[in-house]
Order: sequence, then structure tokens, then C-alpha cells
Amino acid sequence: MLRFYILFDKENKDLRETDKTLFTLLKTTHWIIECYHRALKQLCGINKFIVRKSEAFID
Repeated sequence: MLRFYILFDKENKDLRETDKTLFTLLKTTHWIIECYHRALKQLCGINKFIVRKSEAFID
């Protein structure tokens, strides 16, 4: 069975072919980041915090 792995490059806006090793590494890294974010949301309640782009006005 022949498989092809293709990555999308956001900067060049094109597709490029890759090998299975790099694809597996990127997918594993992506999954670790997803698990980290899920743990932050579920265990730390990070989704209850409000984040601002600028400082709050203090009277």
C-alpha cells in the first residue's frame, strides 16, 4: 500500500510532500499540545480567566 503525506505551508500558501517520519513527528507534537490545552481547561479552569489586549483603566 502506497501512502502520500502532504503538508500545507501557511507562509507560501502551497502544499509540499513529506515523508512518514516527519509527518508522524508533527502529528505527535500536535497531539501533545492538544492534550496540554485540554488539561489546562479541565484541571486548571483556565477558560474562566478573562484576558485583555490592553491594561484596564484604573480611576
